[in-house]
This record gives sequence, C-alpha cells and structure tokens, in this order.
Amino acid sequence: MFGRNEPCPCGSGKKYKKCCLPKDEAKMLELSKNPSLSEVQAHNQYFQPATTSHNSLQGMKELALALMDQMGTYLRREHKRDDVIHFLAKDLMKLVDEGERYYFQVVSEILEMKGLPSSARSKVKAEPALTRAERILIRNAAQSILAEYAFLGEYDTADYGAMKAIMECCYQAVARGIEEQADLWSVRMFVDTNNQLVDWELQLSEDGVYGLDKDERKVIIDFEWNSLDEIENEYEKYAHTLTGLREESLKTLATAIVQESSIPRKSVDKISYTGLAMNYFGLLEQELRDVISLHEGAPSLKKRMWWELCEYLQNQHIPIVSDNVELLGDKLKALHALRNRAAHGEFITYEEFAAIKELALDSNLLWSISQAKSVYAEQQA
Repeated sequence: MFGRNEPCPCGSGKKYKKCCLPKDEAKMLELSKNPSLSEVQAHNQYFQPATTSHNSLQGMKELALALMDQMGTYLRREHKRDDVIHFLAKDLMKLVDEGERYYFQVVSEILEMKGLPSSARSKVKAEPALTRAERILIRNAAQSILAEYAFLGEYDTADYGAMKAIMECCYQAVARGIEEQADLWSVRMFVDTNNQLVDWELQLSEDGVYGLDKDERKVIIDFEWNSLDEIENEYEKYAHTLTGLREESLKTLATAIVQESSIPRKSVDKISYTGLAMNYFGLLEQELRDVISLHEGAPSLKKRMWWELCEYLQNQHIPIVSDNVELLGDKLKALHALRNRAAHGEFITYEEFAAIKELALDSNLLWSISQAKSVYAEQQA
C-alpha cells in the first residue's frame, strides 16, 4: 500500500518499486484468495477513489476544477497513487490543449458510466470555459508534475509536497477566476511547514510582453517558492535526491545551510565557522563509515576516525564514490588538520569552512555516497 516511488517501508533506502513491491504483490495475490477484514479495509482505503463536489457536466472549468480537486486529494494521502496522479496531470493537459473536443469525450464517458443515454450530451454545454490565462496556469502546473516524474533519478523520490502546493495554488486561482487577457508570467507561492500553502500571488505583466503575443502552449511561467519554514525547505531539497543518507545527516545538512544563510556577508571575517565546519565533518564521517561497512559487507569492528577514513579511501576503491570523486583519500587527508582544529574549538575562517563544504556538496561527495548506499542496499535485499 505504498506509492511506487516512495522509500520502501523496510528501510532499505531503495524505492518501493525496486525493493518490496514484487513480494507485496505476490502476497496480495495470495491473500486475495482468503483476505481478512483488516486486509480488505486497508485495500479499499488505498484504492478508494477521490470524490469531488464539482460537476464535470457543467462546463470545462468545472471539469478542470474536479480534476485538480481529485489530484489534491491523492497528493494529501499518506501513500501516493503515482499512476492516478500521473493520469490526472495528463488529463488536465489534454483538456487545455484539446478544449471542447476532449471535454465532450469525457462527458460521453461520464454519461455512459452513469447509464444515461448518449442523447443527454446535447443538453451539456462546455460553458463556462477556461480563460486563456487559466489554461496557461493549468498547463504549467500539470507540466511541472509530469516533469517531476519524468526526471526522477533511479534512487530519487518524487517531491509530493511541492506537487501538492502547486496544484492547490492552481486550483484556488482558477476557482477564483483569472481574466482572459491577464498576461501571466509567474506565481509567488508562500508555503509553510509540511508544504502547507498559506497564500499566493499572480504576477502579471503590464506591458503585454510575456504571453499575449505568443502561442499559449509556449508560455512558460515560474512557480516562485517562498518558504516560511527555512529548515524544512532545505531538508526537502535534499531528502528526495540524497535518499541513501541517514535521516540525521539530512537534518544536519539542512541545519548547517540555514545557519550559514543567516550570517551577514559583511561580517564573515568576524565570525568563527567552527560549529558549521564540524556539522559537515561529522555527517561526512558517519556517512563514509556507513558506505565502507556496506562495501566490506559487515559492520566495522572499529569506529574509524577521520585519518583512518582517509587512509582507507586512498587504498580501497569504493564503486560510485571513488569513481565520482577523484583522489578522495587525498582530499580528505588535506582537511585532516582543519578537522582537528575545528574539533578542538579553534577559530575557523569562512575560507577554511568553505573547503569542507565544497568537498561535501560541490564535488558531489554526498550525492555519490547516497547513490552507493542505495546500490548496496538494493544488492543486499
């Protein structure tokens, strides 16, 4: 009962579809022969269709609102139906691209499903329709969701929170209504903890240079994300791409980034970056120990410290990690003295701190460790 792209509940670090999904499908097939009441209830809850108060037979705008309303419901559920979310996004694209032709195709399907005669279609009107600006907004929102799925890395997870906020913003804007000639060029979204949409603003051009003179299908608008919870915002940035890292590592990384961003740039030469440096050193040490243990196939009998990690990585080749970060052992060893100074509370300058941050993020070391841990977890499953 988990979304295919969600992290597997077994804790392997892999996506559900890459781990326990085949076993669960086989189990569900076996249980379906003689299911218990609790199993039937869980199954029904997962496959329960999303309802909507919008009547799709009352115009194209109502159909669009119904589709967005249903998608919002699926995105708010604990376990996601990727197939349904993807299907609804494509439906929205077809509605804004094909207009009445697609609308009446859907109407015919609804009438057939309700057992009504096809002649009832003559009483259905496509009005109220969607304005040009509303179509542009819906198209861009649907495209962002389809792109989220299309560009997922093998071990990435979909950012359902961002998808939910964008779709809720689009739903609210269309429900309120956007004028036909509104020259929409971006949407400012204000999002709080747990990706809760608090407010939004449509940014319109006053001189008509962004979209009115263009094919509406080619108009690209930006969903400008304004986070009211900086820690969660940074955490979410990495939680979907560094899926192999420990939860505490992701939290440490988010904390360090937010703390650094709060320091006035004009004061960088007056501030000690000792604590921030130790955040990066600490999470790198833990993650490197993890990936070495997985490489060796067993937990290490000894807790390797920084220098020992340096020597190990100078002499051992760890797939993905060693392949993506050249001379990793040498780079770690070059930071050994800095690590000891930071651990003893000595003053660390911004330039010194930047060296460890660059190794962790800009050189893709954390990304490589995450990928390696995910591969090892998949091999051991």
